[in-house]
Amino acid sequence: MEYLNGNEIGAILTRYVIEKRKPSLRKAGVIVKTTVTTNLATEICKANGIRIIGELPIGFKYIGEEMNMLEKPESNEVFLFGLEESHGYISGSYSHDKDATVGALWLSELASELKKEGKTLVNYLNDTYSKYGFFRNYLTEIRILGAEGMTLIRKIQDTMRKQVLREFMQFKVDKIEDFWDRKPILSETDKVSKDVLIYHIKPIDELVSCKVTLRPSGTEPKIKMYFELGNKPCNLDSLSLVKEKTEKLLKDLEKIFMKHCYKIIGVDFPDRGFLIFWQVPMKDKLKYFEIEPQIEEIKEESDSTIRLKKINELLKFLGTDPITKVNKAFQEKYKVSITDFLNI
Repeated sequence: MEYLNGNEIGAILTRYVIEKRKPSLRKAGVIVKTTVTTNLATEICKANGIRIIGELPIGFKYIGEEMNMLEKPESNEVFLFGLEESHGYISGSYSHDKDATVGALWLSELASELKKEGKTLVNYLNDTYSKYGFFRNYLTEIRILGAEGMTLIRKIQDTMRKQVLREFMQFKVDKIEDFWDRKPILSETDKVSKDVLIYHIKPIDELVSCKVTLRPSGTEPKIKMYFELGNKPCNLDSLSLVKEKTEKLLKDLEKIFMKHCYKIIGVDFPDRGFLIFWQVPMKDKLKYFEIEPQIEEIKEESDSTIRLKKINELLKFLGTDPITKVNKAFQEKYKVSITDFLNI
């Protein structure tokens, strides 16, 4: 099985909707997306002569507002498709909000057509990368629970807004966008939605685009980082190499950018911390490294049943499936998994 995230599905559907609907359009078609949604959709639209509205604040209501404009009688354009990275899609005008039904129907139809050709949705996605460029989109976060959480998250965002950063080590900043500069701000809700900073990074190596978007969550005690690294089209034969190089650059940028954010709140975050499951709260990630030596002590226990009980008790603060959440970080240091290390 291969899991497809919201951006990958969005790219697939953007291409498929254009291929299906463009030939029968009586008006010029328009596709609408939010700023943190993959710019692979932008490249697909450019190559197919479709206008895209692509730098909207986060929230499907902003896509709905553009739909309202396109449906006015005097409009000479027609709405084709709306997408956001968090699995939100809509096609047609029966609803101005995201609808899981549309995505399911379009994907099912495409999957059926591909099956007749002996292909899958993954084949279609890779072909899309080959034709329009491989775009790697990645979401992570710093989650800080408790009374101090929102204060520290606010400190990160406010400090980053005040700093005029020109580089993150080898990654040079070309431009910084602040959505609070987009006036008017109509309400407190609108202000929260526009609490967004975008760092456009000068492309390095073979990249054609690179950006990091920073925004606090409006509903949870966390600050989100959206990374996007874009490449030019390539042959299918070289796609795996392009993916590999891009992944390496992504991991480098993630560590450098996030460590800068951690330092703002006085945290010296360890490199192996990036190998812990990304949604684990910051304090729990740091706590793991404090108690990690105790895993070595568990190894000295002769009874495997007791070893299993002790490791589960030691890691219970991580919630469900705790070993899986920290196993990569442990393996980086000890070169074996926790279960192999403890022989459980």
